[in-house]
Amino acid sequence: MNRYRFFWGILVLMLGVMLLLNTLGILSISAWNIFWPLVLVAVGGWLLLGGAFSKRPSLENQNLYIPLSQASSINLRLKHAAGRLHIASGSLSSQDALSGSFLGGVDYESLQEDSALNIRLKAPAGLFWNTVPFGGFQGFTWDIFLNRQVPLKIKIKSGANESNVDLSDLKVSELELDTGASSTRLILPAAAGFTRVKISSGAASVQIKVPDGVAARFEIKQGLAGINVDTSRFFIHGGVYESYGYASAPNRVDAVIETGVGSVEIH
Repeated sequence: MNRYRFFWGILVLMLGVMLLLNTLGILSISAWNIFWPLVLVAVGGWLLLGGAFSKRPSLENQNLYIPLSQASSINLRLKHAAGRLHIASGSLSSQDALSGSFLGGVDYESLQEDSALNIRLKAPAGLFWNTVPFGGFQGFTWDIFLNRQVPLKIKIKSGANESNVDLSDLKVSELELDTGASSTRLILPAAAGFTRVKISSGAASVQIKVPDGVAARFEIKQGLAGINVDTSRFFIHGGVYESYGYASAPNRVDAVIETGVGSVEIH
């Protein structure tokens, strides 16, 4: 049997058994409260055992700087495979759009259309990018820093990775996140005016932090996901979570979240 299919098959089987025990009343605590810790234990064990017997290819680090030129806004499209992804604002000059460090390399394009600079980043196609715990490849580690002074539209597509996306100091008007079997921590913009967010996740853990002073509205379309929302900040009506005073807030976020088997936490 393929060992990667075996690994994920065991995790799905564990989840199914725990949900069944919840339904039958045999398991008194939520299956989701113990499933993700068990996943971390399983992945950690696989890393220890797999690392002892798998030869990992050495990866080169690539530094990248993209100038802003004459553009007044940035459209960033990013396709990350497996590994770790970190996005935040950086101490860039007014002439820089983006800087970053890319362990494993990056393929990129930069093209200005009218006043917008379109940037596309993606993992090199020549590398086998299956994530740990799939095999010996350690994954891509990308640290990306963006100009905090320029309006941004960001689209992220990721595989089985760990993402830390800190938009708190960025002027993001649109964010689209499409992620698979992953763990994502997202901090929303603190002073961007109006931000539209769309999140699609599979077997993923998504944690969202709304900065103080920012109003938010969340429409959540879930499959078998565990949902945990801070109802002291976001009241629910008609299946939608919304901040008090949302309509008149100067800084607000309108978000749609579609999630399958996983968990979503909003605070």
